[in-house]
Amino acid sequence: EVYGKTLGIVGLGRNGLGLAQRAQAFGMKIIGYDPYADAEKMKKMDIDVFDLDTVMSQSDYVVLLARVTDENKGMIGAEQIGKMKPTACLVNTGRAALLDMDALFDALKKDKIRAAALDVLDEEPPRKDHPIYGIDPDKLIVTPHTAGVSVERITFQSRVLNEHLQNYLKGIL
Repeated sequence: EVYGKTLGIVGLGRNGLGLAQRAQAFGMKIIGYDPYADAEKMKKMDIDVFDLDTVMSQSDYVVLLARVTDENKGMIGAEQIGKMKPTACLVNTGRAALLDMDALFDALKKDKIRAAALDVLDEEPPRKDHPIYGIDPDKLIVTPHTAGVSVERITFQSRVLNEHLQNYLKGIL
């Protein structure tokens, strides 16, 4: 049940905003963290923007969708996870470098948060002795980062690439 729950989105770019729109359709409250977010645009989209600590502490679900930069590598570690509600879930579909995996696994083992879902790992594919295998499967969902792989998506990406290439060759940037 997600109706009435708070979704915290870290990274309010194209993917973050797309997720926000979909989640709002399910009656979720959307809050986010992104130092580059357009405040007016967020207000029009009914997204409240806060600092990272507030997003971590107020969210029932936290989704990481930020791009990786030198400044935000490992931005979600033990301190930030420790601010989460014990009933909260952490989802990383963005980039593995945003999250301290050891801190996440420790939090899951110690019941500091309810669950997590990872579409990206610090090591892909994970080695046979990777720590993910030591986590209770009721607390962790791991997917192979293939959410955007479909015949339709490949066709779409090819069409967009062709359009951009044609524009570039015509001198249209």
